[in-house]
Amino acid sequence: MRFVYLTSPPFSGSTLFSFLANTHPAIATIGEMVGVVKSKDPETYKCSCGEKIRECRFWIQVAARMASGQFSFDPASFDTRIQLGNSPFAQRILNASMPNIVLEDLRDRMLKLWPRQSQRLAYLVSRNKALAASVLQVSGKTVFFDASKNSTFIRHLSREPDIDLRVVHLVRDVRGTSLSR
Repeated sequence: MRFVYLTSPPFSGSTLFSFLANTHPAIATIGEMVGVVKSKDPETYKCSCGEKIRECRFWIQVAARMASGQFSFDPASFDTRIQLGNSPFAQRILNASMPNIVLEDLRDRMLKLWPRQSQRLAYLVSRNKALAASVLQVSGKTVFFDASKNSTFIRHLSREPDIDLRVVHLVRDVRGTSLSR
């Protein structure tokens, strides 16, 4: 699967970049692969097509594809965010980028000591891949573009032999960031 992953800080223009990428005839994107914003009511949240997200034909088809791949799917709750551990400390250690690759490798090896977290990570990577594949199948496009911006997920995607991963690191001039706030 051809997969483009966008990483960037907040307020860097990633949403606009995602919209522009989606106009390419080969690229499919759903923006950030995290689902409905938590502060929004999923019963009234509208898809970009204007339909309520749970009534949108596109999302109904994606959910059907996900179900055929053994994943239940609700467009209001993607369950794709890589989040391991229950305490804030565990989440910081298991989810965040480390200052260097040696610490990242050590953390990834230690993750095997916690089978539950290791299984959850494998499940989330598989679920993300299934969602991307479902979106590509429904859209008829060949390149999936994820604008989730979480740089730690790149490491997990890069280990998948069936993903041809490309990373875009979007940087915005600091003056633009301060003006957008």
